Amino acid sequence: MDSDSVLGYACCLIAAIFFGSNYVPVKKLTNLGDGVFFSVCMTLGVFTVGVVVCLVRSFPKFEYQAMFGGSLWAIGNLCVVPIVKSIGLALGMMIWSGACMLSGWASARFGILGLDKEEVSRPGLNGFGVALACLALYVASKIDGTTNSNSNSSSNNNNSNGTSCMRRIDVDEEGEDNAFLNNNNNDEDEALRKKQTFGITLSLLSGVLYGVNFNSAENLRLRSGAHSDDALDYVFSQFCGIFGTTLVAFALHYLHVVRKATDRYPELRQETIVPAFISGVMWGIAQTSWFVANRVLSMSISFPIISTLPSVVAALIGYFYFHEMRGEKNVRLLLSSGAMRLVSVVCIANSR
Repeated sequence: MDSDSVLGYACCLIAAIFFGSNYVPVKKLTNLGDGVFFSVCMTLGVFTVGVVVCLVRSFPKFEYQAMFGGSLWAIGNLCVVPIVKSIGLALGMMIWSGACMLSGWASARFGILGLDKEEVSRPGLNGFGVALACLALYVASKIDGTTNSNSNSSSNNNNSNGTSCMRRIDVDEEGEDNAFLNNNNNDEDEALRKKQTFGITLSLLSGVLYGVNFNSAENLRLRSGAHSDDALDYVFSQFCGIFGTTLVAFALHYLHVVRKATDRYPELRQETIVPAFISGVMWGIAQTSWFVANRVLSMSISFPIISTLPSVVAALIGYFYFHEMRGEKNVRLLLSSGAMRLVSVVCIANSR
């Protein structure tokens, strides 16, 4: 294995560790409201990482196209709370993680959504690894990770992302909720069907937005001579898109709530700021590592790996540190899903 490959897989590991643990700092927060203020604090941490990378890279050219990719990710991230309220954490995560993995992998592997086609030496092994990773996500969605009776738990994923964190964030149901999500229609079956359709559709949309957030930066990077060849030169631009879009969403949300409320804006919770900021810094480090892995390994290799491993890290933290997912059935599902993920990663890595 050459030094570039070692660097690429090391970045995959760093991304997996930070994506899998970045919600640990906010685990004990009991009330994050609707999640919009939390997203602002978190993306401020992301933006801070982007500033540091910008300084280290000596102020590279600002790329508005890469900023657009960050905006897409931010929109997907803002969808998480209504997804969890409508179809729950397990199903929502399984859908958006799978959609993220497949859209990011397919973009590079088949040259769609603005990218050139990438070749791998063992395409069959690559495809098998991706399919196995999707199966592992389905198995993981059957794990009951709750530790209390509160069903209003949510998780922001990024997976990676992204995709990939099983940490739970409690969401406040007080106040005036979205009328659609709290449909009081007498026909409960019809209301439930609409609610599930809404949640599944939003999960697919969110996953695709997560999956294509690198496309604009990669498209610029691969234009020989026209733009920087170093993936790190696009980090600050993308993180500006993430923070800027979240700020706009927060401003619109603030105006909407204040118009309807007679008292002060209820979502500004001081105890949220520092943990959410730390969570954002950890996410920013993971995303920066992913940029490097994309350049060194190609997206058809890095995307399935980084979309898969963080959930293993998150599950291990949940089991050993937070004592979640107890019970013989959950342990069996956890081990099965983890084994499939590791095998899928080995297959994908060896298909390069």
